[in-house]
Amino acid sequence: MLITNFPANASTIQVAINTTASAATLIPGAGSSTRFTNEGPNTCYVAVGDNTVVAVLPTTTASTSCTQILAGSDLILASAGAYFSGITLVGSANLDVSSGDGS
Repeated sequence: MLITNFPANASTIQVAINTTASAATLIPGAGSSTRFTNEGPNTCYVAVGDNTVVAVLPTTTASTSCTQILAGSDLILASAGAYFSGITLVGSANLDVSSGDGS
């Protein structure tokens, strides 16, 4: 797999995430990848999909409904939809979301 740089001027938004799933939010810009950066202070979970997507917390049963992003870390996903939703188990988290071509 070829690793390419994520653009320095990627379209970015910041969303406050808390214990109630955020509304489906349009991922800014366009590109083959979406970068999620969790500024913290809590772990958050994101789901990507269409304009009806809703993040849910994981349970003891495996599912493909969300992806965990630890506080202070980031995750780059291949674009799987134009919208995302986020949720935390406790407290809140600030999530920066960028779109572009890179990995």
